[in-house]
Amino acid sequence: MSTPSSKQRRAFSVAKQGAIELGGRTGIAEQLGRAFRVAGEKVDEETTPPGLELTHGFHSYPARLHPSTTRVLLEHFQPQWLLDPFCGSGTVLVEGARAGCAVVGGDINPLAVRIARAKTWSGTQNERKALGLAAASIAEDAIEAGKESRRAGHKRQPVDDSSRNRQLAGWFPPHVRRELEYLADRIAVVAEGNREQGDILWVALSSILYKVSYRASDTDESKVERN
Repeated sequence: MSTPSSKQRRAFSVAKQGAIELGGRTGIAEQLGRAFRVAGEKVDEETTPPGLELTHGFHSYPARLHPSTTRVLLEHFQPQWLLDPFCGSGTVLVEGARAGCAVVGGDINPLAVRIARAKTWSGTQNERKALGLAAASIAEDAIEAGKESRRAGHKRQPVDDSSRNRQLAGWFPPHVRRELEYLADRIAVVAEGNREQGDILWVALSSILYKVSYRASDTDESKVERN
């Protein structure tokens, strides 16, 4: 069987969208239906105008609301403030802030709150520059530490045999675990001096965990082999 083209894959994803039934007040119902239909019309990259990608792709999150759906609703209702008590990873908050709304959100999942807070962070130019420098420094040092660990004669640090570490051992190759622990240690140091920077860097670390683990995804616990 030949591999489907990108157009075929896109058509398949559109075809899988569920039926949308409308009811209630006609005008509002039609607008809500349009908002949900637009999410299935095209893939994310095509429904998001250039320059408006914002922070939606910063961290994966299961069953998140499509940014295009939120954008259509905000353009229609034009609220001045917006409350999302089930904000998840912050899609509505990000789009609301883009539209000029005063936004407030919350969620029972502490990781979701951290992600949403990071995605809606509006630091000053100097604060953003400082965050970038801190992240670049950690990345550079992590690369050097990885090179050092591969040199002949290098003595590996002992791994704590705690219950937490025994759980992690089955999900990460040993060298990946060492690099992740190194990143975590460096981020902890940054967080001690600047909690705001530290929180964003923790979310950045969280965003790569599944990508370098043996777990298929954040919603699929089956194991897969990775390089």
